[in-house]
Amino acid sequence: AQGNVNKLISFINDELAETWEEKGKVQDWEVLRGRKESWRSGDIHEDIILLTAGADIQENRIEVEVIGWGKRFEHWSVEYHVLKAETSTNYLNDTCWRDLEAIMAKKWEHPNGSPIYLTGICIDANYNTETVYHFCRGYPQDRVFAIQGSDRLEAPISKPKPVDYIGKRHMRNALFHYEVGSSHIKKELFHWLMQKAPEEGEPYPYGWCHFPEDREDEYFKQLCAEVFQKTVPKDKRSKVKWEWVKIRDRNEALDTHVYARAAAAAVGYDVVGQ
Repeated sequence: AQGNVNKLISFINDELAETWEEKGKVQDWEVLRGRKESWRSGDIHEDIILLTAGADIQENRIEVEVIGWGKRFEHWSVEYHVLKAETSTNYLNDTCWRDLEAIMAKKWEHPNGSPIYLTGICIDANYNTETVYHFCRGYPQDRVFAIQGSDRLEAPISKPKPVDYIGKRHMRNALFHYEVGSSHIKKELFHWLMQKAPEEGEPYPYGWCHFPEDREDEYFKQLCAEVFQKTVPKDKRSKVKWEWVKIRDRNEALDTHVYARAAAAAVGYDVVGQ
């Protein structure tokens, strides 16, 4: 059966009674590490037109990535932060939430001399949902988005859904919740990451991602921590399923990148970023 995929699937399913798994391509984290450039975290490239961020909430930390977006979806991973603390406590009394507030209020200096701030941020509400909602209520809803990932959504971000109700009617100033098309964005991102570097003098490919020289190896490992994998079940009546599967334990850098991309879509970047 070697060399013939159909025969190999039959052998694995019928003879071994195991599930056939076909793995898609994934970029080598060391290749991405080799693309680090001669600028440092916090620097703003002259082609950046807006900044967004994604925040992944864990039990003992918040991980945040700030991404700068230019034309043709070219983007720069401007900063990456790991804010360690207990996220389950009241956010006003915990350092991790105050540190997140500081990042959201931060001012960067654009090379053209003008200040630049975060235009939008997606904050993961999958863990400790009520605390995240409480935090987000203190900010404008066209800038701060409480989100949860969805593998079914074929778009970067969904329409808003209210979470605060009185009876069957949502409150006038209700907080809105969004779904993020995690699988949809990962497919887009991995296509961008798999592209070859341009020759000297040529423009960067559509969607190219730039990394600073001081970014740690762990970031690149996490960015490449999942693979899109096809599973053919041994029960032939079941459907073939494609799904994202972890190949490493930690994937927060991938999640924050996805959330920052969703935030860009939420603030209208897809219209002006072409």
